Amino acid sequence: MVNKTLKSLIKFVSKIVLTGAIVLVVLFVAQTAFNFGFNLTDQEDNSDKEPKDVLVKIPAGATTSDIADILEIEGIIDNSFMFTLSAKLDGFDGQFKYGSYIINTTMNEEDIMTMLATEGAQAEQFKITIPEGYSVYQIADMLEEKEICTAEEFLAEADSLDYDYKFIEYIPVDREEGIALEGYLFPETYFVALDATAKDIVNTMLAQFDKVFIDDYYAKVEESGYSLDEIVTIASVIEKEAKLDSERALMSSVIYNREEIDMPLGMCSTVLYAQGRIGEAVTQLTIEETKFDSPYNTYINAGLPFGPIANPGSSSIEAALFPDDTDYYYFVLIDEATGEHHFSKTYEEHLANQ
Repeated sequence: MVNKTLKSLIKFVSKIVLTGAIVLVVLFVAQTAFNFGFNLTDQEDNSDKEPKDVLVKIPAGATTSDIADILEIEGIIDNSFMFTLSAKLDGFDGQFKYGSYIINTTMNEEDIMTMLATEGAQAEQFKITIPEGYSVYQIADMLEEKEICTAEEFLAEADSLDYDYKFIEYIPVDREEGIALEGYLFPETYFVALDATAKDIVNTMLAQFDKVFIDDYYAKVEESGYSLDEIVTIASVIEKEAKLDSERALMSSVIYNREEIDMPLGMCSTVLYAQGRIGEAVTQLTIEETKFDSPYNTYINAGLPFGPIANPGSSSIEAALFPDDTDYYYFVLIDEATGEHHFSKTYEEHLANQ
């Protein structure tokens, strides 16, 4: 009888100990998860990353863990396990939708989760990168090569001013030669829907130019005494002549200094554009080539070329708006490998540098 009672007592105590142990484990896990949650919020901020849009494709049937792995591989997040756990704690587990997403590397995890849970099944997109200094003709050829649209379709849309942006009103409507929107198709990497038309693509590039050409730039144009189209034309020449960012404002000063004394600009890039030799690496023209008859040729025509000769990037636009204050009137390439130029004040110095 005593043994039976003792066994019952031991069994009862064992249950209490086991229950207590389970409670302690549960509390420990809960506390750990609670602390983990706070730690996760500390890791959501990606603002220190280099901003970049990334096209991310989430396949149908992908689990939260699968999606986290994809995001980590694409460089959107740093730790797929932490992202998966955070999704579970925040109630996003199982809520993410398949499809194509454009996610910026600086987005925090909460915004990424919200996007994945509320958007999805977007149209498939393609990526195109327009290099700085590409002309409208080079862009057209690239798009045709990628079978996005024909070069003819793109050039037709790029020669139209039927777009609703502030800068459009500053572009001459009577440009008899050239393509109307040359200079305004901003060089950038774009993600465009597969069913996008040539007009859609042109509009996307113009929208980016509109974003880059801020209100302060319009004010600077007013101060400069030049038209916006002339500023973009100067920027396009700088883009084609300069290889180093550190020299862009110096080249800009040469252009303005020559303009001030009605000295021909004499830029090789304008002749190459006029001759259709776009993209050629030429450092010096023959005397005969400099006589090529075209309103773009700055050897035989005073002032700026007829219009932009390329699509400049931000650095060249800024250089056109904010030239260095120098006495330079000449420059010559001294290192083809680096693109470095030597700038000089007089023709004698220029000849010596050559």
